[in-house]
Amino acid sequence: MSHRALYRQYRPATFSEMIGQEHITTILKNQVKSGTTAHAYLFAGTRGTGKTSAARILARAVNCEEPMDGEPCGRCRSCKISAGECADIIELDAASNTGVDDMRDIIEKARFMPLELKHKVYIIDEAHALSANAFNALLKTLEEPPPHVTFILATTEPHKIPATIISRCQRMDFHRLGVSDMVKRTEEVLQRENAHIERDGLLAIARAAEGGMRDCLSLADQCLSFCGNKVSTQDVYSVLGSMEDGFLFDMAEAVLSSDPARALELLDQVVRDGRDLKVFLHDLTQHMIAAFDEALRPLQRYTGLHRGLYEAVRGAGKGSRRNAAFKMQRAAVAGRGQASDSYNAEGAYRKHACAYIPARGKAHHGRPYGAHRGSRAAGTGRGAPAHSNCRADTYRGKA
Repeated sequence: MSHRALYRQYRPATFSEMIGQEHITTILKNQVKSGTTAHAYLFAGTRGTGKTSAARILARAVNCEEPMDGEPCGRCRSCKISAGECADIIELDAASNTGVDDMRDIIEKARFMPLELKHKVYIIDEAHALSANAFNALLKTLEEPPPHVTFILATTEPHKIPATIISRCQRMDFHRLGVSDMVKRTEEVLQRENAHIERDGLLAIARAAEGGMRDCLSLADQCLSFCGNKVSTQDVYSVLGSMEDGFLFDMAEAVLSSDPARALELLDQVVRDGRDLKVFLHDLTQHMIAAFDEALRPLQRYTGLHRGLYEAVRGAGKGSRRNAAFKMQRAAVAGRGQASDSYNAEGAYRKHACAYIPARGKAHHGRPYGAHRGSRAAGTGRGAPAHSNCRADTYRGKA
């Protein structure tokens, strides 16, 4: 018997089995219960968030003879038919059926009554790949389809869908899944498979999946293939090409303390271990952003610096996100060491943040940013650089 990937074997069969998309599953269940399902839907979201799974579940639910709380019962004749290959639930890959002729064929067949079920459901995946002429051909049918037809368009790039199509559909935006939700779901799957991955390893897998449950299960499946049903955290890092959290702390410390020798030594270790440098750089960037956020968290109840400082760095010109993250963390670490209370914290953060945030214009008289002498920051009572980016209202989050 051929092996089936975990994400295929444990695909959700009901709305209640979907995780992280309660804002969508609640709407769909209520519509099924009340019999007010729409004639066309647009499911938008990043990869692995449940768009196709939700479309398949909805297709079964609208055809179920005895739906239970908006869910397909799984026992009636229609549910048994729709669970396998069914002529009345048509899944199309728009990337392979992108032309106007393909769309005309769909429109022609949509007029005929379903063969076995109550409703004929068309699931068009990667709908953004359709050509402009194909979208135009679909417009009239999508606006007023036959009463027995439901269209479900799924896409990872909703900005490529024409506004005329979106206005004819009920749009559902699927969110990226949280790390905790993915870890919990992966643990359930591994328990059914009689396999085990250490907790820290699961966290590393969930972070690497970047909000996609399919990616998370695929990585877990890859780890099981690598070393059997008992997987350690070190094994996970080897599969991912990542470095351990302790290593990221060491590298961040070397960078922030301006120790190039130590930083190059650690970088050489990454290369010697055969790890992917792009993966390492991505992990280090995320680590620094998380460290900055953690450093500012105790001060959020006192000041608006968290939002103000982040927005100032984010809009600070042409610098990359990586440079912005570095400047934010450096400012945060430098400020936290001098902040003993909320009053001193605000002055310390402002002082160090101004030294690292570039101005929107040129430096005043050629001086380095943050080195200006002048008036005190309004309303603080403490010395601060006289610079347009260092106003008190900016770092209180009012700018």
